[in-house]
Amino acid sequence: MYRWILAMGIGMATCFAVGCGSSGSDTASAPLTKPQYVKQAEAICTRINKEAEKAAAAWKKKFPGGIAEAEEHADDGLKEVVVPSIEREAEELEALEPPAKDKVVVDRFVANLSQASEVLGQGGLKALPKSGALEFKQEATEYGLKSCGGAL
Repeated sequence: MYRWILAMGIGMATCFAVGCGSSGSDTASAPLTKPQYVKQAEAICTRINKEAEKAAAAWKKKFPGGIAEAEEHADDGLKEVVVPSIEREAEELEALEPPAKDKVVVDRFVANLSQASEVLGQGGLKALPKSGALEFKQEATEYGLKSCGGAL
């Protein structure tokens, strides 16, 4: 069970790492079209996911007992690897200007992601069901984002 949860969290972080494109420094002044938004968001999530995978691999190396020992510290991994990735993904997605007609939907799923980073950072894995992470994954997927929310 812990492996699944840890993998899910790492996948989610990875998904966030891969990201939606730019570093956030070249945000557009005008709203993007939906295809533009999806493309940039996917790039952000993909980048952040890759970064999170690397961070997770490095984190696991801290445990001489291998994956079994790392699983005993799943909440620590969540807080050290997954939560920072979720925070970065939320910040970068917030910086994108969604299409005006989709702003309410996008703002809602990005808010769920931001909430998830806070709740998971405080409550650990046991807080996952009420964190907003699962809602983010569902809403983002329905909007067309396949990489964001990764293993959720």
